[in-house]
Amino acid sequence: PERIRYAGKMHPKYQWLVGDVHDMNFADDTFGGATIMFALQRFLDPLSALKEVKRVLQYHRTVAIVSPSHAQLSERPELRFFSRALAYELRRFPDVPDIARLLVAAGFYDIRNEEYHEEGPVIDDSFISWVESRPYSSLRQLDDAQFMLGMNALRNYAISIPKAMRVSNATTILLGRKRP
Repeated sequence: PERIRYAGKMHPKYQWLVGDVHDMNFADDTFGGATIMFALQRFLDPLSALKEVKRVLQYHRTVAIVSPSHAQLSERPELRFFSRALAYELRRFPDVPDIARLLVAAGFYDIRNEEYHEEGPVIDDSFISWVESRPYSSLRQLDDAQFMLGMNALRNYAISIPKAMRVSNATTILLGRKRP
């Protein structure tokens, strides 16, 4: 709810609602598009949620699911030096082929995906401090010894690369269209 309030303040001309993606209170064929950003892994039942999204989409309209692939997660420096945290994230996030199968099972067609790359942060002292804050629950689950091993590996990596090197925040966008 706090993020919804923030979005409402930032974009007051839109109506912002909190609801359950598994049971949306909208008529069939209401929306011209839907986006699920970094959330599919949080759904209790992703297949039923996608079927519900399909129900409220207009015919021939598209759902876009934004989620990192397993390869993209494995390349993120804030995870790759923490093997247990990375393993947890790989279990949590469905991989691209799994999401594509879910879209087909939910009744979408014309499934396609695109990799999206944006310039990420520079691996510098502020990035190291950010990782030290344990921004992901998977990092918070590590015991101190495991976390310090990963931090030491990350610091060594930061020393070995060019100073202004940025990481790529790669993710995948999967698209599926609603059949008539």
